[in-house]
Amino acid sequence: MSSNLFASVDINLRPQGDGNYILSNNIALPEYDECVTERLSRWAAQTPDNIYLSELPEGAESEDQRQYYSYAQIDKLVSKAANLYLQRGIGKDNPPTIIAGNSVAHAVAMLGAMRAGTAAAIIPPSAIAPAAEPFEKLGQMMAGLNSGLILTDDINQAAHAFSKIGQSNVTIEKLSLPDVDVALENGTFPTVSADSVGKFLFTSGSTGSPKTVPQTQRMMISNMQALGELWPFLKNTPPVMVDWLPWSHVFGGNCCFNMALYYGGTMHIDRGNPSPAFVHRTINAIENNNPNVYFNVPIGYAALADILKSRPELAKHFYSELQFLFNAGAALPAPQRAQLEELAAQYADGAVPIIGAWGSTETAPFSTAIYFENTHAGNLGLPMPGTDIKMLPDGDGYELRVRGPNVMPGYWHDEKATKDAFDDEGFFQIGDRAKFVDEENPKAGIYFDGRLAENFKLLSGTWVNVGALRLAVITAGKPIIRDVVLAGEGRNALAALIFLNTPACHEFLREKGVAIDDQYDLSSCEHIAAEILGYIEAYNAENRASSRKIAHHRIQSEDPSLAKNEITEKGYINQRAVLKRRADEVALAYGENG
Repeated sequence: MSSNLFASVDINLRPQGDGNYILSNNIALPEYDECVTERLSRWAAQTPDNIYLSELPEGAESEDQRQYYSYAQIDKLVSKAANLYLQRGIGKDNPPTIIAGNSVAHAVAMLGAMRAGTAAAIIPPSAIAPAAEPFEKLGQMMAGLNSGLILTDDINQAAHAFSKIGQSNVTIEKLSLPDVDVALENGTFPTVSADSVGKFLFTSGSTGSPKTVPQTQRMMISNMQALGELWPFLKNTPPVMVDWLPWSHVFGGNCCFNMALYYGGTMHIDRGNPSPAFVHRTINAIENNNPNVYFNVPIGYAALADILKSRPELAKHFYSELQFLFNAGAALPAPQRAQLEELAAQYADGAVPIIGAWGSTETAPFSTAIYFENTHAGNLGLPMPGTDIKMLPDGDGYELRVRGPNVMPGYWHDEKATKDAFDDEGFFQIGDRAKFVDEENPKAGIYFDGRLAENFKLLSGTWVNVGALRLAVITAGKPIIRDVVLAGEGRNALAALIFLNTPACHEFLREKGVAIDDQYDLSSCEHIAAEILGYIEAYNAENRASSRKIAHHRIQSEDPSLAKNEITEKGYINQRAVLKRRADEVALAYGENG
C-alpha cells in the first residue's frame, strides 16, 4: 500500500457513561467551498481542456463512438441550463425533477439547477417502468415537491406514469443538452450558500414509504473535503472513474459524481450494470478507459471478477493504474474478496487495497471511511473529519448515531419524521448496529452488525441479526448462492429464500455435463438443489443456534425485482419488501402451502 494513499489514523474515543461512547476523528475538517458548482468554475478556469465527462451516445454500443466533454464545455452547458431554468421560472418553489439514467445531459441538468439557485429531484427510471405500475412509489416521491418540470429519457412512459398518480398536467420533456443561449438581464446567477439545497434524493423505502432528503451544499461539499483529508492522494492525483452507479442513489450521485468534480477528475459514464444483459457494456468501458479508482457493489464485483479471471489482458489493463477498489452497498463476501485479492496479486504492480465506507442518504453519503489496512469484510472504517459517531450499547454491539455537517437538516416537509429521526443531542438515528473490529484497538475500525429495522425475534424471543446471517449464508454458498432473504419473525425456526448466481450455476452444470440453454429452469434443477442442500447442511453443522441455523429454504425462480422495490438500483436486497411480496414463497418454504 502506498504511504501517500491514506492519512495516518488519529481518532478520539470518549466514554459518555452508561457504556456509551463518542467516536470522532482528530484530523480537522478544513474550510470548504460554498457550493458544488464553485468547483466546476474553478476547473473550467484552471484546467479548461481536461476531460470531465464522457459517455456513449444513446443507442451506441461501440466504444469508438464515446464522446468526451472538457471542463470548459460542461461549464458552458451548465450555465445555459441554468439560464433556461430561470427564464422558465423554475426555482426553489417548483424545482425540476430528473427521471433518467446517468448521462452528460443528466449531469448538466442537475448542475444547472444548482447554478440557477434551485435543486433537482433525482428519481430512478425504475419508478416509471411498466413493472412499477400503479406507480405508488413515484407518487410518494413526488408528494410535496411541487415540481415545475419533469426531464426524462422516456416521455411516453413518464406521461403514462404521471397520469396514473393523478398528475396529468405536469410538464414532461425529453432530457437533452441545452442548445440555446438565454441571457439574463443582470448577467448573474442567484447566490447559493452552503445551506442551500443542491438536490433532492430519496430513501429506498425499505422500512416504509420513501422519504425526501434534501442534500444541502454543506452536506455534499463537507463530505468531499473530509474524504480528501483521509485520502490525500485525491488532491494530487485527480480520480479517473469508469462508473455505472446510479445518480438517483446517494452513493453514485454524491460520492462518485461529486468526487470526480470536486477533485478535478474524469468520469467515464458506464451505461452497463452487473446484470448478464448489460455487464458487457461495463467490460467495454473498462477496456477502453483506465480507471485509477474503482467503485462497485458486491454483485458487480462478482460479475467483474469472473470476467477478469478469464481474460488476463483485460485484468492487466484494469489493474495497471488502480489505486484502490471501493466496495459499497453491502459487505463483500469473503470468497469475492479473496478472488479480487488474487487478481490484484497477479496483475497489479503493487498492493490494491479493498476499502469501503458507511453512511446513508441522510448523511450525503459518508459518516465513516476506511483509510487503513484491513481484512474484515464488514469493516466500516472510522469517522470522517468533522463527524461524531455516538455508540450506544445494544446487546453485544452498539447502536450507531451520527452528528456532523454531512447530516441532513431534516426530511423535506415532514416535521414528524424529522423529529423522530434525531435524538435530544442532535444525533441522527441511522438505524444500524456495529461492533469494534478489535475491542482492544479502536483504530482497527468498527464493523457493520445489521440493520435494527431488519432484525427480528423468533417465537422463542431470540434475536436474529439479519445482516450478519445473510453474509454468512452467502459466503457458505458461494458461488452458487448470489443472495438470500431471511424469514422467521414470530416463528420457531429460520427459513431462507435463496437467489441463484446464474452464470455460476451454468458453469457448475456444464462441468457436470448437464445440457442447458437460456430457458433451463435452475430453480427446479436437482443438481442445483442438491448442491445448495449440501451448502446449508455444512453451514448448519457449525451454526446450531436457532438464531443462525437455516431450518428451511426455498430456491427462487424469479430474481429480485427492481421495479417492485425488492432490490435497490445499486444491487442491495430489500429484505422486508421481498418477504412481503413473496409471502406465498415463505409459506412454501415452511411447508405450509401446496
